[in-house]
Amino acid sequence: MPVFSLGKSINVPNRAYSRSDIGKRKKRLNEGLVLLAAILATRSEKSDIRAMNSDVGSPEPRMITPQEALQYMKSNKEYALVDVRMPEEYAMGHIPGAMNIPLETIVSEQLPQLPDLQQTVLLYCHGGSRSQKAGQRLCAIGYTNVYCFGGIDTWTGSIVK
Repeated sequence: MPVFSLGKSINVPNRAYSRSDIGKRKKRLNEGLVLLAAILATRSEKSDIRAMNSDVGSPEPRMITPQEALQYMKSNKEYALVDVRMPEEYAMGHIPGAMNIPLETIVSEQLPQLPDLQQTVLLYCHGGSRSQKAGQRLCAIGYTNVYCFGGIDTWTGSIVK
């Protein structure tokens, strides 16, 4: 069986990808590369080594700084920003554009608010513990591009109240 054909789709053993699928995959890969570049550009040398060793589609959420998250949000449009605090905390103040998905609701199945398992998901809470737990749960469900940037208490960007 040929690995590639010249037709409307590309044949890969046991799977055929349309040109549309390939374009979407390239776009996701480019978004991941932009995020990786942002991480590498803002971290110390020790952190750079850790970032270079983290692979795309990690089974664990990756930690980034609030500054890296802000830089990523400024340079990309397709990501999900998720506040995992309780609704009462979210109502008291949250990052613009964030959706509220409390940690307690992230259990063991894909979330309707996050239908794409490969979408970049940026998580935060108040201090960082709940976002880390939420990230671990999302990775266990099958989400592959999960980033935690700690808590709103260290956020330097704008906040909606």
